[in-house]
Amino acid sequence: MNVARILDIQTLWIEVSEIVKEYISANSFNTWLSGVFPLRFEEEGRVLVLGVPNELTRGWIQKNYQSIIASEVMKASPNVRSVKLTISRRIIKKAVKPKSKIKSFPLELNTFDKETNLNPDLTFEDFVIAPYNRFAYTAAQTIIEKFGTMYNPFYVYGPTGVGKTHLLQAIGNKIKKINPSINVHYTTSETFVENYISALKKDRMKEFRNMYRSYQLFVIDDVHFLQKSESTLMELFHLFNALVNKNAQIVLSSDKPPAELDKMEDRIRTRLNSGVVIDIEQPKYEDMRIVCTEKAGKMGLNMTPDAIDYVVEKVSKNIREVSGALKSIHLHTAESSQKQVDLVTVKKYIRNHVRPKTSVPYEHVVEIVCEFYKIQPGLLSTKLRKREVVHARQVIMYIFREHLGLSYSFIGKQFGNRDHTTVMHACEKIQKEMQSNSIVQKDFDSLMKTIDI
Repeated sequence: MNVARILDIQTLWIEVSEIVKEYISANSFNTWLSGVFPLRFEEEGRVLVLGVPNELTRGWIQKNYQSIIASEVMKASPNVRSVKLTISRRIIKKAVKPKSKIKSFPLELNTFDKETNLNPDLTFEDFVIAPYNRFAYTAAQTIIEKFGTMYNPFYVYGPTGVGKTHLLQAIGNKIKKINPSINVHYTTSETFVENYISALKKDRMKEFRNMYRSYQLFVIDDVHFLQKSESTLMELFHLFNALVNKNAQIVLSSDKPPAELDKMEDRIRTRLNSGVVIDIEQPKYEDMRIVCTEKAGKMGLNMTPDAIDYVVEKVSKNIREVSGALKSIHLHTAESSQKQVDLVTVKKYIRNHVRPKTSVPYEHVVEIVCEFYKIQPGLLSTKLRKREVVHARQVIMYIFREHLGLSYSFIGKQFGNRDHTTVMHACEKIQKEMQSNSIVQKDFDSLMKTIDI
């Protein structure tokens, strides 16, 4: 038996499951994926075989999660080309006491409070505050003072992976800590729909309504997914009315504000908009650096500044993906005697987390953008402030950063050794202009088609 292979497969699955956990709700992970375990490699390592407890679990994973799992497995281990699920009983062997003590950071599944469905680790104390989320954090604190009254419902929205779920659960955990007698419940829209359909099929709608209307703090994540089900939306609307009428607090998250949930009826959007609506913006570079540094510290990772910069620049704008990269570093360095995690170490252990670079040469981008705006490429590195030159330079910087994955410092060097903050400003400016100016967006789309990225 190849012992090295067994260790490899265990490490692979730990890494992949940690990443997959960031893509789906905690409820769904615990229900469907917590019982999955790695069995073996087949076809000379090209197929990873995972064990599942029963046919129901296998069918659900194949339908909903297998593509995500396979994608992450292939990123982590390029030799693997597919993932196969087979029904198998897990054999638990008696643990051997380790000779050395590993730094304490749990890689096992988090435990969830069965009564509230909250993750006790997601608290205000562990929420990393940066400029991009400071207002949302402060606003969330006010719910505790104005519980069930002024800020009801409390609606927070923003892109994926910016900390919305953490903030929602922190509210629940704080309220429960202050007053343990309050009936708190956290759920995802996916679980709410599953419970609603199950109650309909079993003719148990009375029990379903009584249960949800008994909550004094009702927290629901990713409410935008409910747009797909009209009947579920109406049930939620009536639930909201019942809860508000008894001064129960409602807390929700979404990827967009209520006004942009165009598949919902006006009266539902009005209800969602009737309290307070908070936006968590996409974190900027400095935000990401603050979050990365704080999270690394909490994991016990003493990372050098250039190692932090590398993670922030190379992984993603998504906080979840940065967290996944840090977990991978921790996994590989847990027993190391190395006092600091340096750039060489980070490059070695987060290869699978780094955003893939496009094969388009950056010189090709410069040529097409300059031709589009009818300027000479040589002007881009000068201090000339003509509007068309400045705009073309900023567009190129944006493409270099967002689509070619080049670092801020590298981009700055291509344009007369400009500072990385200049590049950051250019990227933010172009992003805002595309959001507010349809002509700029149309021109950019045309450019991207020509460049063929």
